Amino acid sequence: MRFLLTVLFIQIFILGGIAQTKETFDLTSYIPPKGWSKNAKSSVIGYTITDKSTGSWCQIGIYKSAISKGSIQLDFENDWKELIAVPYKIADSPWITEVPGDEGWKIKNGGVKFTFNAKDATAILTTFSGYGKVISITATTNSDLYSAEIQNFISSIVLSKPGSIQSSDVNSGPVTNTNKTEKKSNISGSFAFSTTNFDDGWVATQKPDWVEVTKENLKVLIHYPNKATDEYITDRDIASRTGWNTLVAPRYSNLKNYFVFNNTLDPEEPQIISGDVTENSSGKNVFVVLFKRGKSGWIEFICSGKANFIKNFNVDQSKLEYYTTFETWEPLKRMASYNKFAVAASDFTGDWTNDFGSIQQYVNVYTGMSAGMTSYSSKEEFEFGTGSTYKWTISTASGGVGNMKFNGTNSNGSFSLISNWQVKFSDMEGKPKIYDAYFSCVKGNRILWLSDTAYPGFTAFGKAN
Repeated sequence: MRFLLTVLFIQIFILGGIAQTKETFDLTSYIPPKGWSKNAKSSVIGYTITDKSTGSWCQIGIYKSAISKGSIQLDFENDWKELIAVPYKIADSPWITEVPGDEGWKIKNGGVKFTFNAKDATAILTTFSGYGKVISITATTNSDLYSAEIQNFISSIVLSKPGSIQSSDVNSGPVTNTNKTEKKSNISGSFAFSTTNFDDGWVATQKPDWVEVTKENLKVLIHYPNKATDEYITDRDIASRTGWNTLVAPRYSNLKNYFVFNNTLDPEEPQIISGDVTENSSGKNVFVVLFKRGKSGWIEFICSGKANFIKNFNVDQSKLEYYTTFETWEPLKRMASYNKFAVAASDFTGDWTNDFGSIQQYVNVYTGMSAGMTSYSSKEEFEFGTGSTYKWTISTASGGVGNMKFNGTNSNGSFSLISNWQVKFSDMEGKPKIYDAYFSCVKGNRILWLSDTAYPGFTAFGKAN
């Protein structure tokens, strides 16, 4: 089985005429194995098949792209440890297959035999590294009966080259099914709403350097994007220390019980730092936790003590471990969604725009040659004038490089607020439309979020949040 699996994994990216519907997850497009059970999570898509009559089984995992460690060797070694060696308690070194890459993607493939439930099994890892990203594909099985299906799956994979998005990607919370537009003008002035009272008792208030969210004796600071702390640092300990020293330390003194945890299997790389400190502004002794996971941004929790933090957010630092489940972090990460403020008609005045671009590079790893490239770009713009009038335009360019197709449309009319969370446009492509709407804050600016209520689940600008 080792020889067979070694051969089949060299054939990644061979583009054939398989007439099946492809699915896309993050930067990976693929044809799913037919008849296998699917288990979808935010950071990984898994496919599983078992045969009770023979006791055979096979699992395939597609992991969401993460920040590269800096080289294909470091990415593979990190993936092998976190996805294969530690979960399956494998101490043996993998056999390695060097797979030719193309353009900016480098590929390393390895596997190993191990014992699982008293039977021989094989674990395979394929790591793709390029453009500052790493993508991981795993396959584990106890039978060569599934070799053809694994091969078909791997052969169907196409990776997208991460595109360059001109508009700021500063989503501070897990908002789904929304379109984001960024105001072009420099808006340091006031908006109609700087406070939001949520139904669950939390109150959000816009501040110069963060959104402050309070409830009873709890305070949470949703820090705005910051160049010093948002820059990716490969050493997690240094990254955690940078976040704490930049965002927290200047406002406190008398640090005790300093704690850092960032070594997990989670591909979204959660970081949590805490300590008992004295608040300089009030002289109070408080317990502070600084947290970040994925796109949450840095979130600071200020509580009367560690017990109060555990009671309200159900996270006990002393019990965190390498295998900490993804769900553990949700009570902390969801606080980012409170960066949310209502809209008023006067807030819309001016030009708002969204620019999006992506490139998809097809490569044939077997030959090492390019198999073509397609690109897509769009620009959508709202121009809000006096008397609740607006002009709306969208233009797109897509297709194979050298054979691009250009499209565009525009509308104009009047808009009105149904509520402070919904706006109605009189004419969008020939008919009126209603959008859910709200603002999120960044330093000295705001982001306008719009979601077409008639198409739940549809993101017009093509970007998952």
